Amino acid sequence: MARAKRKKTSGSYWPQWWSSKDQAAKRASLVMALQVLAVAGLAVGATYALATLEARVHAAQRFADSPVVELADVPPGLEETIAAKVAPFERARGYDPEICLKIGRALEADPWVRRVRSVSRLSDLRVVVECDYREPAVLIQIGNIFYVADNEAVRLPGTYGYEQTLPLIQGVGSEPPAPGERWNAPDLDAGMALIHLISRETFAHQITGVQVHNFGGRLSPRESHLVLATDRSGSLIYWGSAPGAEVEENSPAQKMAILRDNYARLGRVDANCGPIDISAYPDRFIVPR
Repeated sequence: MARAKRKKTSGSYWPQWWSSKDQAAKRASLVMALQVLAVAGLAVGATYALATLEARVHAAQRFADSPVVELADVPPGLEETIAAKVAPFERARGYDPEICLKIGRALEADPWVRRVRSVSRLSDLRVVVECDYREPAVLIQIGNIFYVADNEAVRLPGTYGYEQTLPLIQGVGSEPPAPGERWNAPDLDAGMALIHLISRETFAHQITGVQVHNFGGRLSPRESHLVLATDRSGSLIYWGSAPGAEVEENSPAQKMAILRDNYARLGRVDANCGPIDISAYPDRFIVPR
């Protein structure tokens, strides 16, 4: 059986059973569909381009803005000091990839900062800083000037007047170091050790400080090396040697037992007497002549 011949028109193949009218309609529909797709493609492309441009503009704006530094858990009274340390970084404009490192180094150099725990940059431009801070533990009198150290004997910035809220150590024989450095002085260490021992007692509020003028017997080997001062005028407690350096005298535990007994019986750690000595007898104090 003979095969039907196919007819070519203008270099394009169209099935013979299509009429010329059908061909025109189909071509028109195809052209319209292509035009719609082209317009839709342009719209989608334009939308994507605008979104990308907007994101870049926002990102550029954020990088141009100044960071906001947030300081976590700063002790009362140190807020302004630490805020001043990071203020230059808040005034700087532009993206700085090393801002966390720079802030950390600046704070590590501050005498009030014991340790920088973390410096974190967040996506909203905030930089959150967490540190461990040094706090005043003792007041140290050298001549007529008062200095402050933390519980590690690190000197803190500034000089002060007498502050009754801190235990006072008098008679330290060395000059103060620069702020942020440890005050390496055996007499100061002995005074701070005794303050730490007393601080856990119920009568601690009656002890105002420690005198270390005769530490190690440097002024008189026959006199008490350490002396406790109380909140009652004229009342002193002769402690004896520095804790751990006792020779033929009461132990720190025996001395503390005498002070506890005084406070329990009489309401006064000094037994309402003038100077008392608690270094000689394990069961009682004596009043020096």
